[in-house]
Amino acid sequence: MNLGVFHRRAHVVTMKEALGWSTGWILLGLSFTVFIYFGYENHWVGLGSSVDALDGRVNDGRVAAIKYLPGYVVEKSRRTDNIFVSLRSEPERPGAVDATVVSDPVPPGTGSEDRLKRICNGQAWTSEIQLDDK
Repeated sequence: MNLGVFHRRAHVVTMKEALGWSTGWILLGLSFTVFIYFGYENHWVGLGSSVDALDGRVNDGRVAAIKYLPGYVVEKSRRTDNIFVSLRSEPERPGAVDATVVSDPVPPGTGSEDRLKRICNGQAWTSEIQLDDK
């Protein structure tokens, strides 16, 4: 939707425009929490009227919103992590793509903040992956 609806013409994206779009999409994701809260609180379309299979509780608006927010933050973090993945085409091999993946062998239990510090300090390693378009 983003490419086909909002960005029909090619142009150089300024920092201001990028921050505006990022802020808008983040606010949209966070405002969905309000929809979840009222949907479960008022039992819209049967939301919150049955027992949750995971924890055995009937969710009210507060509990449902609290369950949604960590999932949103985790998924947003995963999408932000994709910044460290870049794709480039090989002109001599049409259809082939090299993916340079920045990854870091982080010990279990280490937070993502520590991982980001290690990547920024050059302690991460990169690997090249060859993807063939067949």
